[in-house]
Parts: sequence; structure tokens; C-alpha cells
Amino acid sequence: VMLFISSLRQLSHLNLMCNRITDEGTTHIANLTQLVYLNISMNPLVTDKTMETLSQITTLTNLNVNFCKLLTGEGIFN
Repeated sequence: VMLFISSLRQLSHLNLMCNRITDEGTTHIANLTQLVYLNISMNPLVTDKTMETLSQITTLTNLNVNFCKLLTGEGIFN
């Protein structure tokens, strides 16, 4: 599924709330260079590595990571 999503290069909004997306899965999202809004809240496998990967998306202005319990302040604010 993530491979398919990564092929949608013009995608600007993506809601992946309450999935089991992993750090590896988010590497595919980093290819979405038009992405403005991303909701990955309530994903228990998201870590600081995900935040590092998502920082490559320069168009991203709205990111929801509520209840991603493996995220630390260091991952969010770096």
C-alpha cells in the first residue's frame, strides 16, 4: 500500500491515522514532494526516525502526530 501511495506524486493531503505505519513505511511518504497536510496520529510504531525522514518534505506545513507514544521531544523538535 505504501508503495502505491508513494506513486501519487501530486498528493497534497494524506490521512494515515490509526494504522500500523512504521519508520520504513514513512520513507515512501518522503517521496511526496507536494504534501502539505499529513496525519499519522495514533500510530504506535512511529518513532523519531520517522520525524527525521519527514523533515525532507519541505512543503509540509501541517503534521499531526498525536498519540504516537514512541516519539520523544528530541525527535519532534530537531
